[in-house]
Amino acid sequence: MRCALAGLVILTASCLFGNPYGSIATRNVFHLKEPPPQVQPVQPVTPRLAPNLVLTGVADFSTVKWAFITRTDPGRPAANYTLSPGETEGGLQLLDLNATAATVTVRVDGLETVTLRLTTPTNRPPPTLSPTGARPPAFSRVR
Repeated sequence: MRCALAGLVILTASCLFGNPYGSIATRNVFHLKEPPPQVQPVQPVTPRLAPNLVLTGVADFSTVKWAFITRTDPGRPAANYTLSPGETEGGLQLLDLNATAATVTVRVDGLETVTLRLTTPTNRPPPTLSPTGARPPAFSRVR
């Protein structure tokens, strides 16, 4: 009877005052619980450098249309592409070709849509002005 009474007193005291060893379990000094998952640091996103696109020519025949495009990516040599509407090559997809206006619409790497215009070709450098503001003569005489 004394043992039963002592057990009842201990049980009642532990319920009233809490578990004296509870702080050990919460501190996890024996590593009984799994550690919390580690958060991976966020890697900074490097901006994608846009390629340089040049429309070098347009061909419109009665049965087929072609766009001639030169693509230069930073750090890489230039690549030339010949595309028909709807065709994809080298990350370029030709969406639209207007031969009369000399423009094409291209989707680059599936991300952005760009409209390119054919510039007038020239085989000579732009004229420069002399310090006085007058243009230099078109030709000079050699004696």
